[in-house]
Amino acid sequence: MKKTSVSLILFMIFGLVSNNNAISWDNDTTHMQLSEYAAKNSVLDKNKGDYLKSLGFGDALDTRVKWGIEETITKWIQKGAQLEDSGTNLEMVCGTARSYNHFHNPLKPWTAPGWMTML
Repeated sequence: MKKTSVSLILFMIFGLVSNNNAISWDNDTTHMQLSEYAAKNSVLDKNKGDYLKSLGFGDALDTRVKWGIEETITKWIQKGAQLEDSGTNLEMVCGTARSYNHFHNPLKPWTAPGWMTML
């Protein structure tokens, strides 16, 4: 029994270490890709409700907007997701990084956001 348990644990560790897909979160791409997917599968997309057209953005998510540089609305959403995850290690430790208040514990009031409230 002990030999089987050790073998199973080693097999699981080997699977996690050798399989890059097992650790799928990548701070540089995953949140950006999820945001793009969410936008394209929401009422913002031309085929899902075309909400942006009612706000004057005729090409919906493909509308190009200039704010310093010119990008599509989809790219601006991706850049926003990337900025939301940014922050130095010092900012993370001090609690001043934007991602510090990125999550909300539904058991806490809205006035208590942040990952520390999850503990």
